[in-house]
Amino acid sequence: MPVRYVLRMAEPRTHYFEVTASVESRGAVTEFVMPVWTPGSYMVREFSQHVESFRARDEAGRELPAAKTEKNRWRVESKGTKKVEASYRVYAFDVSVRTPFVDDSHAVVNGAGLFVFSPGSELEPIELRLDPPEGWTSISTALELAGDDPRIRRAPDYDALVDCPIEIGTHEVFRFEVANVPHEVAIFGRGNVDRERFVADVKRIVEASAALMGGLPYPRYVFIVHLLPTGTGGLEHRSSSLMQFSRFDFQPASEYQRQLSLVSHEFFHTWNVKRIRPEPLGRFDYGRENYTTLLWMAEGFTTYYQEVILRRAGLQSADDMLAALAKSVRIVLEHPGASVQSLEEASTDAWIKHYRPNENAKNSRVSYYVKGSVVAMLLDLELRARTAGKKSLDDVMRALDRQCSERPDATFSDADLRRALASAAGSPLDALLDRLVRTTEPPNVASAVRPFGLDIAQANVAGESPSGWLGIFASSEAGRTIVDTVLLAGPASRAGLSARDEIIAIDGFRVDDAGLRARIGEREPGDRVTLTIARDEMLRTIEVTLGEAPADVAFVRRASATAAEKALYENWIGEPFGEPSAVARAATGEGETRAF
Repeated sequence: MPVRYVLRMAEPRTHYFEVTASVESRGAVTEFVMPVWTPGSYMVREFSQHVESFRARDEAGRELPAAKTEKNRWRVESKGTKKVEASYRVYAFDVSVRTPFVDDSHAVVNGAGLFVFSPGSELEPIELRLDPPEGWTSISTALELAGDDPRIRRAPDYDALVDCPIEIGTHEVFRFEVANVPHEVAIFGRGNVDRERFVADVKRIVEASAALMGGLPYPRYVFIVHLLPTGTGGLEHRSSSLMQFSRFDFQPASEYQRQLSLVSHEFFHTWNVKRIRPEPLGRFDYGRENYTTLLWMAEGFTTYYQEVILRRAGLQSADDMLAALAKSVRIVLEHPGASVQSLEEASTDAWIKHYRPNENAKNSRVSYYVKGSVVAMLLDLELRARTAGKKSLDDVMRALDRQCSERPDATFSDADLRRALASAAGSPLDALLDRLVRTTEPPNVASAVRPFGLDIAQANVAGESPSGWLGIFASSEAGRTIVDTVLLAGPASRAGLSARDEIIAIDGFRVDDAGLRARIGEREPGDRVTLTIARDEMLRTIEVTLGEAPADVAFVRRASATAAEKALYENWIGEPFGEPSAVARAATGEGETRAF
């Protein structure tokens, strides 16, 4: 007998789902468990906090004794029954790509936050019946139909159920095919996106990814897109992705390209993470953390390939790709945390640190997304340089994909990654890899790009003399300028400025956030300024001797590049070397917050 779920949305305005889960009795006692996390988002989120009114009945509808025994576990006295049906309500009003949500406009079904399971039944087939409000006729999900009724879906097991988000409502649906494989783009919400252009560009991302990896590994794929007032993010799934965009962030062109980067990132996870899975992320343990030292590869490689794929799809120029990569290099060099935490340590600590950044995060930790992407670039360049362009990181990804496609629960280890790198390179890369992911030594990017006719250039944003620098990150809150982070060993840190201080004036003149940035930018390194601040509601003044603003980073085509170097460049970038260039643009994204 399959496990059966029914999901009702009788009063969506109240933000409640009503759930029933029917399983075979496990004997004298049948237990039900709610996951504490969702795959792809490595933090314990305690989904059971939103569960209410848990009850249990037998096959005749008689109530069975049920008690909560742990934060996410219920015990049902089921002796003598054949079937146990658990019913409960879930409050769902958190807007994110990780959690369930329902209101009077649509519903988002994220399985880990909605569906309990009975231990021992995780591998059993599942039938899900959806009961949406009248008029909600659009249902988008990668779950297969169980028959002719679009409200009834099936999954081979619990992992597959959790791995298939569902969008329910009145949203628009667009369809296309790549290599005879159907794809669906479900768009909820309104904004300044050109839908037809966006769907066409999503198709180009799919085509470029399929060419890179040698085909498409699914029978059908669904992109679920939410256009909302604020926030951007995504979560990958095996045959679908759920993405959230700020509705008016599709213009200008630079912002549109940034949104396509998210699409490219989540789609490449179809291979990297969902199929090329680190060992601990095989069969998931939904009741606790699932530790791995390889998140730098899972997310970092994907962050690198999001730019590579856009370039190969013709959706960004060579200069745009190089600028995006240079931006990652600059962040690694600028944030002190890269000298404190290794990538393997950052991967293990994701459960307690990555999703809980505080005011000291930039000083104490490294992003396995950002530095991981730099490592991917360096490994790709090393392979291409060693083999005169005959091998690349693409070969490594395809080799790991073949290994992990041998059976549904196949995974890879650190040793497997090293073997795949050695096979592509013709000799081991262990020393290089150890230095990049197990130490905090700064990556030698200049040496890596030189065989490609490139140099690293560092200059301030304006290309003029260096400006003054406080060494802080700050934001505007209700018209007040609040210090978010004080970079260790920077001028503000040495002078005693603290996170959470409010900066009111500089040299006796009141300033807002923009004014403070402008006044500091007008000064030179070595100048002294007096800041008037409020700390714990008390005014005080702090004297700061300004430092020199960190330089932007850019890749520059070298005038003296040889024919061999130009050939390697073309092998990597996909277009001729072109004319030598100066620092054409700063590697600073639209709206990005920089230290000042």
